[in-house]
Amino acid sequence: IDALGDSCPAPCSGGNAMHVSGVSGTSNPSRAVVPAGWLGDGKYDLYFRPRNTSSDGWGAGMYLRYRDDKNYFLLQATANTLGFIRKSSGDTVSLWSANQTLTPNTWHQLTVVAEGLAFTISLDGTSLTTVADAIPVGEPPLDIGQFVLNAANGVVADFDDVTFTNAMSVPTTLAWNFDGSNETTGMPAHGWRRLGPDDLPAGTTSLTISDSQSGFTDLKKAILAVSWFERNATRTYTNTFYINQRSVPQ
Repeated sequence: IDALGDSCPAPCSGGNAMHVSGVSGTSNPSRAVVPAGWLGDGKYDLYFRPRNTSSDGWGAGMYLRYRDDKNYFLLQATANTLGFIRKSSGDTVSLWSANQTLTPNTWHQLTVVAEGLAFTISLDGTSLTTVADAIPVGEPPLDIGQFVLNAANGVVADFDDVTFTNAMSVPTTLAWNFDGSNETTGMPAHGWRRLGPDDLPAGTTSLTISDSQSGFTDLKKAILAVSWFERNATRTYTNTFYINQRSVPQ
């Protein structure tokens, strides 16, 4: 959580924001899970600001109906484009893209209204398109899933006023503006989580397996190391464990 001196302007609530850094490369984006369970039809909305310290080629946005890293919808902005994709069983399909200029150090609003497999996409309050999709036969339906923030390719970004409004006859809105009394500057947002070691900001992982002792090949030594940069320091976690050949199914 960052207490911003230049916070998100109205109609955004301003005040604190969630700060997220994305590592370089599209294969390992940072993902922050909105603490709302699985969601379906409704209005997904957030404000974000890419800082001018972001790498060239930065990306930021939102996952909809995220089930795992092989099944989701993603609306992602870059400095010059806005694109909407579906990933199904690991296969990526571009559903829509358009040239858009998003200036660093400027707040932008991203909105998606999801109705079944129809998605209306808006940027800064202006509707840009409605995308109609069709899930291939035999693939996961992607009718519900998690709402997840996306930060990729070296972006340094702030997120604020993350909301979801369901499509019930009497709509209910869930909202997170990071200004509550349970939020602490410099700490992760209350109730939010990441999806795994590769989702830590600027995170890297390694797994090294070797003989536990020279000449003894039936007992392996495994070292899992995770490093990431957070709160202006490099954090490291290391775990060592052993694997006996007899315990591995043949």
